[in-house]
Amino acid sequence: MQSDMTLYHDPKGMASQAARLILAENGAACRLHVVSAGFSSAHLHPKFAAINPAMTLPVLVSAGRPVCALNEISDEIAGAVPDLSADQRRWVWSAADYWDSLLAVGLVKPWMQGAARFELRRRMQLARRYARKNPGLASEYENKISEFQRLEAAVGDEEKTQARLRRLDELFNRFEKHIAGRAFVFGDSWSAADAAWTAFIARLRALGLRDIVNRTRHPATSVYFNAMKRRPSFAAAGVRDARILLGLSLSQTSTPFTSAQFNAAPFSTPTLDQRSAS
Repeated sequence: MQSDMTLYHDPKGMASQAARLILAENGAACRLHVVSAGFSSAHLHPKFAAINPAMTLPVLVSAGRPVCALNEISDEIAGAVPDLSADQRRWVWSAADYWDSLLAVGLVKPWMQGAARFELRRRMQLARRYARKNPGLASEYENKISEFQRLEAAVGDEEKTQARLRRLDELFNRFEKHIAGRAFVFGDSWSAADAAWTAFIARLRALGLRDIVNRTRHPATSVYFNAMKRRPSFAAAGVRDARILLGLSLSQTSTPFTSAQFNAAPFSTPTLDQRSAS
């Protein structure tokens, strides 16, 4: 295993949790740095944007080269998933590819929608500030602002949220047939496909969609997820399926891990009070 790898991750992010599962299962030597996508919005910092202009997490820097797509991160850590057809490889990553942040913000309860819109507008304001100070990254920040605008429009859009939930239910109906009688998504042993699906299901449960994965509607999926939760990697990677209030984090700081492997964020942004004072 390589020892010159660094994973930049958000403790609460679905894809970040999947990447940490891959690390834990493979026992990979890797430095881990928190880049909060919560209230501090450290993922918007110009120093991080220089590493990943899309400003998404996680990012694995291996031998000085940033790797941003989850399937490529998996290949870098554990090697490519062997002996899979193109259709099978698409299925492996369908959980990660399906994830839609528009669904997450669409599920925000009415009494929290004002806070969600405020937070998205705050992130837009921060992105504009960074764009002015870093003209070389202006187009990247404009793309991020457009993303936040789409998310804001999805808050409270009940019709589109219900349509996304129907698509989600169809996906799990297919997964239920696939996983029935299987211990793992593919083959006889754990693979990165299991990381993607475990983190995906955990995220849905955290958003309150526990009725999608339960013993009544999708019993095989429920058995599979409970088996994944019992693996030591689930706790070691800090995967969370506890209920959260918002589809995006509004916390000031990320909940710290007890493991010494998880270090303080190398990139930080000032608090609102500090910004107003500057």
